[in-house]
Amino acid sequence: MRRAALQRVFTPLPGTAREARLIAGLLGVTPLTGPAATKSALRRDPPPTILHLATHGFVRAESDGPTQRVTAGLGLAGANTPDADGILSAEEITHLDLRGTRLVVASACETALGRIHDAEGAFGLHRSFAIAGAAAVVASLWNVPDRPTARLMTRFYRAYLRSGSAPEALAEAQREAAAQNRPATEWGAFICHGTP
Repeated sequence: MRRAALQRVFTPLPGTAREARLIAGLLGVTPLTGPAATKSALRRDPPPTILHLATHGFVRAESDGPTQRVTAGLGLAGANTPDADGILSAEEITHLDLRGTRLVVASACETALGRIHDAEGAFGLHRSFAIAGAAAVVASLWNVPDRPTARLMTRFYRAYLRSGSAPEALAEAQREAAAQNRPATEWGAFICHGTP
């Protein structure tokens, strides 16, 4: 996993800083950005009611002879260091304690993708958050653009704070973006798993 992660450099995403500030303002919390956005910050007790992660996501297939292995993860602070300590893998996510977390939003590329297992669906980041205890997970099916995603997520949280329903809020935010003639590539990637 670390070897594959080291082959990628995670570049800054200016839109995510804006996204963090806007959403933190809506939720009345202080965002953890830059060097403060670490894996250890996710191991809070008690776990957060809402966990929003705006960063790089990845799904990578590696072949080792006849065996193909799929890894998924998020790039947090320290992801570009030699030991890739800031890579949060799908497996590591399953060991977080997110019981009591009503909603996780993985606002990053390809967070709903993963390895397909017979009759069980995809094992990826969204499933890892569910295994960790999150009631609902919003994740993406493909690469998402930085700034438009920040707009979509701001719309989503405004709707979520009104309705308390992640699926309804996501649908409302997506309808609003579509009504403004935004391309589907800007808003169509996100889906919601689970029910808060």
